[in-house]
Amino acid sequence: GNFITIAERYSLMTKIDRWVIQQALEILSLGKNSSHARSITLSINLSGASMSDE
Repeated sequence: GNFITIAERYSLMTKIDRWVIQQALEILSLGKNSSHARSITLSINLSGASMSDE
């Protein structure tokens, strides 16, 4: 619980969310030629700060 609290306090959530999205997309791209690629579902929880960021 402390990690999120500290990240919010120092306004780092948007940067963390963007990093998570980038990492997830890179991992997905590694398996794009897999026979299971079409059945992959990706869900990422974003912070409120990211949802309101332009």
